[in-house]
This record gives sequence, C-alpha cells and structure tokens, in this order.
Amino acid sequence: MPAAPQTLLPRLLEAIRRESVVPWYRRPWPVWPSRWQVASLVLMGGLLVGGVLALGPVLDTAVGQAAMRAMSQMASFVTNPIRCAEVVTRAGGILWRAVFGPAFAYLFPLFLVTTASCALIGTALTRLALGRMIES
Repeated sequence: MPAAPQTLLPRLLEAIRRESVVPWYRRPWPVWPSRWQVASLVLMGGLLVGGVLALGPVLDTAVGQAAMRAMSQMASFVTNPIRCAEVVTRAGGILWRAVFGPAFAYLFPLFLVTTASCALIGTALTRLALGRMIES
C-alpha cells in the first residue's frame, strides 16, 4: 500500500485551522449551535404564520377572487385527463371482453406449450453439448 504524501498532514491541519476561525453564521446551517438553529426555526415559522395571516384579507378581495377563478380553471386541467383516462379504461374493458379475452383463452395454452417445448429443447441441447465437452 502506498504511503501518504508528506504534505497531507500539514494541509489537513491548515484546513482544520481555517475552518475553526470561520464565524458560526458563515457555516452551513446544520453545524450552527443548536440554540441558533432553534431560534432560526422559530423566526422562520413566525414569518410563515405572519405571511399567511397577512394574506388572509387579500384572498377575500378581487385579487383573491381572480385567484379562485384561476384555481378552478387549473382544476379543469386535472379533471379532463381523469375523464379521458376513464373513457380509455372503459374502451379497454370492452376490447378485452370482445376481442382479447376470447383470444387469450385459446392463445395462452398455446403459449405455455411453446414455452415448455423451447425449454425442453434448450435443456436437451445443453446436455448434449456438455456431454461432448466432458467426453473430449
């Protein structure tokens, strides 16, 4: 196993020293002191609740009504594909009962017999080939 370069330890110690002089608020949030993490969560939650409470009256105005109209139009974008999926599903059920179901009743046993035949022929050829390899 190759040895570590001679400069590895000094570079590592220098990186640790540089990291230790960085103030806590310049570091990533998960390594902040826990009291500051809790304080930031409380502050963000307060801002979120305040924003929701401040926007409540706005939703009752004309802007809110326009937003409700836009949301109802978006709902139609969701319900139209659902209706389309329902039509396709019903058509598939009709096709299955009329065409594929009866054909499946005849073709599936044929598929099983064909698959079993191929498996038997493959096994026989493999044993034949392996038998020749063992003899030679």
